[in-house]
Amino acid sequence: MRHRVLRLALTVDPSLAGDSEELEIITRQLRDSILDLPVETVESPPTTGTPGGAKGDAGIAGTLLITLAASGGVITTLINTVQSYLSQKRERSPTVTVDVNGDRLTVTGLSSKDGKRLIDAWIARHTGHE
Repeated sequence: MRHRVLRLALTVDPSLAGDSEELEIITRQLRDSILDLPVETVESPPTTGTPGGAKGDAGIAGTLLITLAASGGVITTLINTVQSYLSQKRERSPTVTVDVNGDRLTVTGLSSKDGKRLIDAWIARHTGHE
């Protein structure tokens, strides 16, 4: 049985991450956590050719491109992993946006009951379990 493949972009809000070094650390730590999941790929987007001496492309920094099967609970596990990571960031609470073809889900460390329902509905839209 072949599973539908889902490609999504995960982006850390740079305004809540502190400086560019902290943004890089958060992104790398999230990447390491996600690599422990049953995902197909976790990549940084290709650079758009930053000028010499520039520190990076603001549109790319803090972004991961993830490919995974849209079934088997992988998306739920991914969102739970992101929430768990963010809840550990007590001194600063970054926000992560997960985007599938323009359908965005903003994830923070702790989720209210209503937030959980919104997350569940978002996941259902992308796994076909509505």
